[in-house]
Amino acid sequence: MPTTEQETRSTGEIEPEVLPPESHLVRSPAIPTTIEELAALDEGPDIVEAKTLILKSFRLASIKATNPQDWLLFKAVDPSGGSERITGFLSDQGCQRIRPLWGIDITPTSEFEKITAEDGEFAYLIRGDGFCSTTNRKVTDVEGLRYSTDRFLDGLTAIMKEMRVRQAARANLDGTITRKLTGMGNIAAEELEEAWAGTWKKLDLCARGKGYGTGKERAGDADSKAPSGKGPLCEHEKCGKPMKFWAAKGDMVAAYKCPEFKWDSTTRTSNGHSRITLAEYQKQQAAAAKADGEKEAGAEG
Repeated sequence: MPTTEQETRSTGEIEPEVLPPESHLVRSPAIPTTIEELAALDEGPDIVEAKTLILKSFRLASIKATNPQDWLLFKAVDPSGGSERITGFLSDQGCQRIRPLWGIDITPTSEFEKITAEDGEFAYLIRGDGFCSTTNRKVTDVEGLRYSTDRFLDGLTAIMKEMRVRQAARANLDGTITRKLTGMGNIAAEELEEAWAGTWKKLDLCARGKGYGTGKERAGDADSKAPSGKGPLCEHEKCGKPMKFWAAKGDMVAAYKCPEFKWDSTTRTSNGHSRITLAEYQKQQAAAAKADGEKEAGAEG
């Protein structure tokens, strides 16, 4: 199955909740599930509550399995003067991380269909069905669509762009089906923060969409979106310039990049100037801080 370059299927181990034998969560798959069937049972309300708790657990585990770069935040303000509301949209890349957890199978039902505009730009469309073994739900005739004008395609040759748009269209099909089957399309920012509490994952690292300034600011072209503190310096022997922060956008993860950095899409090599993802830089900082702490502790002892 084709996927975009920076997508990954790794979700990590998630420890299931241990339930007491008497719990209504431990049931035969044949237990009544329709409203009419549940209403006829004395324990109907308990079954509904149990199902709600299970889905809530899956939802929490799903958010924990994703990274901030997998989410696009949208902000809306109540026109009547109420408080602003921030929600997160799970990207196609993020959907790849949670699919194994929910047991989602996806079957394409059409070949790729190329749609070409008069100016030469194009899009690829593909259709498919999806089934979730966890909820026993199915969706059909879902569309995946991506365009040759997407930002992550900048600098690619015509042949590579053709291939990547097809890959992205398939990833979009998988993502759309996953969002429909899991209800993970739009999540309140407070829910993301709660799931990520105590980790390096923060809302500040998420990409911004509608409601967050101009398109240029949302794309990460301004350093004002960079995390607090000093960023890294280019490690090129003749450079050493401060690296510029670029926020996550589409399939591009948040990263620091030297102003002199250039990438040759044909040879798949850079000019030697530095680029490092935000996640990797944060890991390096954490490791350095830990080493300094151990060194100080040893000196005091």
